[in-house]
Amino acid sequence: MKNQVAQGAQDESMCDVTDVTDDTTSADYYFDSYSHFGDVIYQNKFLIKDKVVLDVGAGTGILYLFCAKAGASHVYAVECSQMADMAKEIVKANGFSDVITVLKGKIEEI
Repeated sequence: MKNQVAQGAQDESMCDVTDVTDDTTSADYYFDSYSHFGDVIYQNKFLIKDKVVLDVGAGTGILYLFCAKAGASHVYAVECSQMADMAKEIVKANGFSDVITVLKGKIEEI
């Protein structure tokens, strides 16, 4: 199972697979691999609270969700792939539609 999970990581050198157990799903591994970013955002939320945040290359949205939870007044998430459509659903499912705007397209064109 460890190898299957690690294969999904974009950069295995940044991922610690020693904590992965047989019951860990790829979703668990994905979110755990970003948890340190969440820690950094929360530890520095004074930099984000009541600010407007721009996330370029937003992907699934985990980082802009951290920013919204840290108190950003608004977050603009730009993603040019089809993932933007899924990101919109993730925002809605997490109750942040009033704080996060997902923009589909290239940053140079938006």
